[in-house]
Amino acid sequence: MASRTEKIKLLEELVHDAVRRIRKLGEENAKLRADCGRLEEEGGRLQMELRRLKAVAERQARLRSRLERLAQKLDKAADLA
Repeated sequence: MASRTEKIKLLEELVHDAVRRIRKLGEENAKLRADCGRLEEEGGRLQMELRRLKAVAERQARLRSRLERLAQKLDKAADLA
């Protein structure tokens, strides 16, 4: 059976091991928080870019429609001439 001092040393080792694990978890959490912040920032930037691209696509669709109408008018004018 382990003596009292051996039990205390074992307990100290367990405490030191727990401290190391807690510090490692703290470091990992800090890294994950930084990654999360970067990802949230990039997500916001991508949402803004998506809104801009949707506006460009809508503008292009309007322009395409106008060009189609103009092409039809030109075809009619060419048929009349």
